[in-house]
Amino acid sequence: MKPIALILLLAYTAPLLAQDTFSIIAIDSITGEIGSAGASCIGGVNGEKGVLIINAIIPGKGAINTQANYHPNNQENAKLKMMHGLSPSEIITWLKNNDVGNRIEQRQYGIADIDAKGKVRVAAFTGVSCNAYKSHSIGNNYCIQGNILAGQFVLDSMENAFNRTRGKLEDKLMAALMAAKIPGADTRCLIDGVSSKSAFIRVAKPKDKEGAYYLELYVSNCLQGQDPIDVLKENYNRWKQNNSNE
Repeated sequence: MKPIALILLLAYTAPLLAQDTFSIIAIDSITGEIGSAGASCIGGVNGEKGVLIINAIIPGKGAINTQANYHPNNQENAKLKMMHGLSPSEIITWLKNNDVGNRIEQRQYGIADIDAKGKVRVAAFTGVSCNAYKSHSIGNNYCIQGNILAGQFVLDSMENAFNRTRGKLEDKLMAALMAAKIPGADTRCLIDGVSSKSAFIRVAKPKDKEGAYYLELYVSNCLQGQDPIDVLKENYNRWKQNNSNE
């Protein structure tokens, strides 16, 4: 079996350990909307187990992206701690001390929430043993994180696009993801000439029910050579047209 094929096989059979991903979480402090967008070279087979799995949003409260050596129990624990009122930095400290599997050095997290006074709080963590290139960036109302990247420029491009784009939170998130649409942004996808194999965007309004969000679009199983971020953007444009009065 070729090395790349073996890596992908392990990704689908070994409890989704290799969630090699670039993503953003952001909050609009005025509207209270919470959103995330991301992409990964995991997708195709078992489409529902693509990049969407990394994200958890608690409407009106916050969001968590769980990346790199992904473990669902760590994500669930982070959600519970957020519901119990811990700040993003406190949640990360707790995760460091209570990692399920004892592999905190292989984990990557991006977390943001809104406190009782309406202030946005943000924190991120990148373990030293995450596969290079790995890093994260933090702003006043967002965090951007990635691993197995082509380089820092992927995160920088996302950050610049998010900050430059005017409009609603979803517009800024979509722009950030489009800025990372670079062949091999997740380096394992360079062989296919695309950035990734699955991509998503989500936005929750404060009164949304968990799992029933104002916006949720997810793309996987694209045609050979087709970038899922391009397909996601097309779906997003249609969604915008149908929700122009929102």
